[in-house]
Amino acid sequence: MEAFTMRTEEHEQNRSSWNLATEQHHRHQPQLVSDYVDKARNKLFAEDMKLLGDLKGKDVLHLQCNDGQDTVSIARWLKPRQVHGVDISDFAVNFAKELSTKMLEQKCFDATTEVRFTRRDVVEYLNDPIHSNSVDVVYSSYGTVNWLSNLKTWAMGIANVLRPGGRFVIIDFHAVAMALDWQSMKLKYDCLGGNSCPSDDGVSDYIGQDTTFQNPNPSMEYAWGVGDIVSSLLETRQMHLQSLTEYPYVNGYQMHESLCSCNVPSPPEAPKGQPEGTGDSAAPVAGYGGLPQDARYAPPSGSPVTPMMYSIVATKHDKKRSRED
Repeated sequence: MEAFTMRTEEHEQNRSSWNLATEQHHRHQPQLVSDYVDKARNKLFAEDMKLLGDLKGKDVLHLQCNDGQDTVSIARWLKPRQVHGVDISDFAVNFAKELSTKMLEQKCFDATTEVRFTRRDVVEYLNDPIHSNSVDVVYSSYGTVNWLSNLKTWAMGIANVLRPGGRFVIIDFHAVAMALDWQSMKLKYDCLGGNSCPSDDGVSDYIGQDTTFQNPNPSMEYAWGVGDIVSSLLETRQMHLQSLTEYPYVNGYQMHESLCSCNVPSPPEAPKGQPEGTGDSAAPVAGYGGLPQDARYAPPSGSPVTPMMYSIVATKHDKKRSRED
């Protein structure tokens, strides 16, 4: 069945590439544990906080959680009943477990919040029958769908793990922005349809920008457009689209040196009593690409308005409510 196939060999190839790259990234960030334990770092941006909303009493699944920084931020500041991060990288998940353990020892989490991590391909995890109807919120953020070889499989898995009435929330870099040549302002790469985008150089050192770093493990990305993502969710026949937003700026990632730092109003309605989530509420530590984590970037003044980032919120049909309606 096509909907439940994926390119496992390519995913495993990416696993090897990410393991080396993540280890390299952490060489530039020896202070990460201290940032979260001692300085109460919050990795979430205001957009993340608003989209996730009130999570108290909820079970949250964080897909492609990388090294768990966003995951522990969700646990600390939004206080769900449980947050579970899943990622394909062994190194990333091992660090996430170490980080969450030390934060737990220092009582950084609410006593009612459980944090855990699993090393697994997210598509396999999502479609495992054992996880059916297990969570209230599925969250995916910043550099995720471009690593998925089959969106149908992914979307069916999201519908599988969500309880009726549960929400899927994604915020990510826009395919158009990722495909642009920022000097000519012309498209350089595919930006829809799922075409393969191989890289012999593998996952780069985008944190430290170390040009001497060589990743011997090639990687494979996939060009998915916003329409591909929305269609995959709707085609499950179990998900309802609540919102789709495109942003003319991007959070924490200067895709090209021509992009300028910009100030934008923080979205309203962050959960009451919680920090607004500027990407770093306590300490000016490095974020994506070694940049300040509260940074937002946009094309220079006078450039065409370009979609840089998008968010989608979709809910799983509540069968009981549907019958009543």
